[in-house]
Amino acid sequence: MNNLSLKQFSTNDPDEMAAGVSVTAPGMRIGTRAAGRFSAKIDAVQLDNNLAMQRIRTKNIRVRGEPTRTYTSLTIPLTGGFEIDRDRRCNLFGQNSAHVQHGDRPFDLASAETAVLVVNIDDSTLESTASNLARKNHETSPKVRSRISLSGPSGVRLWRDACSLWSRVVHEDSSPAYRLEIVEREKEIAADIALAAGIVDEGPEPSLIEQRRSRARLNQVEEWILANLDMPISRDKLCAVSGLQVRALSRYFAHTYGKSPMRFVRDRRLDAIYRVLLAADPAEVTVTHTAVDFGCYHLGRFAADYRAAFGESPIDTLRN
Repeated sequence: MNNLSLKQFSTNDPDEMAAGVSVTAPGMRIGTRAAGRFSAKIDAVQLDNNLAMQRIRTKNIRVRGEPTRTYTSLTIPLTGGFEIDRDRRCNLFGQNSAHVQHGDRPFDLASAETAVLVVNIDDSTLESTASNLARKNHETSPKVRSRISLSGPSGVRLWRDACSLWSRVVHEDSSPAYRLEIVEREKEIAADIALAAGIVDEGPEPSLIEQRRSRARLNQVEEWILANLDMPISRDKLCAVSGLQVRALSRYFAHTYGKSPMRFVRDRRLDAIYRVLLAADPAEVTVTHTAVDFGCYHLGRFAADYRAAFGESPIDTLRN
């Protein structure tokens, strides 16, 4: 493995940005989305020859890639959003969905202003991971998804593992234990992408009809939760939104996520706060105000939950 070294730079020149990220994201052409000023702040790290990560905060950007790249890109919005032009159709991606771009397809992304976390993984590594998963009672899938919901089970797992890996790589360490941990987290990310993007299918579960019904109810509740994270949320309100009794609602969440509805709400609030802090300027944002904005009023409990979820304190996320 190469030495893990976080490269950080800012620029107002698209060509300079393209040159700066050429190691972690080769084969990209960067320009402006529209007339006006371009700006970008980039933190990038090459983990090894197969996986790299970038945090990018940018304005007025357009990124294009030819179908000759040999890696797949996962782009997770932190703040703002972006547009993907696919087959002359504009696809919008906000904070509740991530985009997967495969190397053998053209790539055209544009945004007025956004902050994103990007994972680039070599296609051979992804294919090898998918092959290993397929031998473990999974099935290969002909329909590969380019949009991943970050509220579904596989999307939640992918988001949390991406956060965990990023939090570790920004705290540079040369110890063998640290290197081994990074390697294992890289393997988890590769498996997460393969499953969340549908490269391999986790397979049908028992009672498929009931699963579809519960999925429709859960989608309705999830969308409402994600749209109201800054508002008081109670189990009674979730029951009203879903049309389910408390016991049925709890059963659906336990079956799908392995947790209660209110634990799911808490975790989505933590995810939202992490996004804001990771993309923020420490001179303009405070941890306390951000936590309170998302309904976390018990700051001691919030800090403990946050560290348990992301492996670092909220102030470390903001500063780093």
